[in-house]
Amino acid sequence: MVEYESHLAAIVRDHPHLGHCVVRCHSCDASFLTHPCNQGRADIRCPFGCREYHRRRESARRSLDYYRSAEGREKKRVANARRSQKQDGSPIVEDSPPVADAAIISYLRMAIGLIERRFVDDTEVIELLGHVLRQHRLDLPSNIKQGGPPRCSGPP
Repeated sequence: MVEYESHLAAIVRDHPHLGHCVVRCHSCDASFLTHPCNQGRADIRCPFGCREYHRRRESARRSLDYYRSAEGREKKRVANARRSQKQDGSPIVEDSPPVADAAIISYLRMAIGLIERRFVDDTEVIELLGHVLRQHRLDLPSNIKQGGPPRCSGPP
């Protein structure tokens, strides 16, 4: 986290127009870049996991509230009756890309676009990530191999 914060501070130092785009996460208090239209908001969560966690938690809360209402209980009863009458018990498997990867790519696209003051495409971000993730770090201690356990358990 300290390394991430120092890199973010260096970016803001080199690009002073981004100073107002740095906000703190409402949940974990990590600093990150946000779009200029979100300037001054205090309810923003970071794209490193807090945003997705909050979205899922609120979705579960809304669903629980709905299914505790009379209308929700009736709808659930009908759905359960329909499911019990179904002969084929095979589950439906959906093939969807991981949400976290898409969220990080979207965040990086926005951050790089703000820093370089140009439009950045998803494919360009994916190519950049592929290039960066192929590089070996020079500051790794000799007893830690590349691809070993992470140094910290939290977001950057």
